[in-house]
Amino acid sequence: MTDNQFHYEETTAVPVEDSEIDLEKARRGTRLLLEAIGEEPNEAPLTETFERRGPEILATLTEGTRETAKPDLRTFEADADELVVKTEIPIYSLCEHHLLPFFGVAHIDYRPGEEIVGLSKLPATCAGIHAGKYDFDRRRGARSHSQGSCGDVQAVHGVL
Repeated sequence: MTDNQFHYEETTAVPVEDSEIDLEKARRGTRLLLEAIGEEPNEAPLTETFERRGPEILATLTEGTRETAKPDLRTFEADADELVVKTEIPIYSLCEHHLLPFFGVAHIDYRPGEEIVGLSKLPATCAGIHAGKYDFDRRRGARSHSQGSCGDVQAVHGVL
């Protein structure tokens, strides 16, 4: 994966006000992390970090853990049995071992049976439904493939 293939700005950040996380606990936790490394959260520019940015990135990276993140999957009768391919699907999550982000892209192809999932739903179905969950990055690729499909996941882990 090259540096050009994935950028956080391309993802949709979850506004903290709309998230299902405990906003007060997220703010308190972010404040404690900053204090643990000797920073003063009430001084600029860190005020915005614990008030909004910390909780926002936590909500975004863990959005797959919530019931509302599951896609509404509609299927259609398949007219053909040609290969369906979708590439460059952004994925991102937190590693459950380090609680650091990993991110990248997924490339998916599958051969439909009697029914086909709409192409617009394919990213959410195959890659996105697992993105945003605490995970080991090496398990992500294996779990994202259903029967009759294959794919490739290219990701960068936040661990140094």
